[in-house]
Amino acid sequence: MMGKTTMNIHNGNKPAPRWFRKTKKAIGVLTLAANVMVQSWGLPDPLLVAKIQLWCTIGIGAVLEALEIILANGEEYSPISDNNSNG
Repeated sequence: MMGKTTMNIHNGNKPAPRWFRKTKKAIGVLTLAANVMVQSWGLPDPLLVAKIQLWCTIGIGAVLEALEIILANGEEYSPISDNNSNG
């Protein structure tokens, strides 16, 4: 059973929800396609093309990485150890 999705800066040790990880992967594929499309537009300014492509790749990727850190599905990556056990 999945835990409740939360958004908090202290969620770094918890996995992002599966729906977000799948969405992030799809956006990554679409970002690559967008870069190819921007190149094919034939814009006269190569610097503008490079800026758009960098924004698509780095900007969108950075936003998604930041969201993945603060989103959590309520589960921990590793089990919490029980200090009271003998083995």
